[in-house]
Amino acid sequence: MNNNVQNPIIIYQDYCPSGNCDPQGSSQVQISDVKFMNISGTASSKVAVVLKCSESKPCRERMDLQFPNVIM
Repeated sequence: MNNNVQNPIIIYQDYCPSGNCDPQGSSQVQISDVKFMNISGTASSKVAVVLKCSESKPCRERMDLQFPNVIM
């Protein structure tokens, strides 16, 4: 359980830690078969899940997110 987490779940293919990345560049990573199950806790922000997949290498196959006890 994670409580008061600022960014609980993020899949972000345009991540650029150095700040020197080409904004028009394409992702070199293919994300597929992602599974999050039985996630619980609280978020300190209004956004709990961010899925930002690349146009050049989109997220594919199974993207399975299960939140059985989500309270909005």
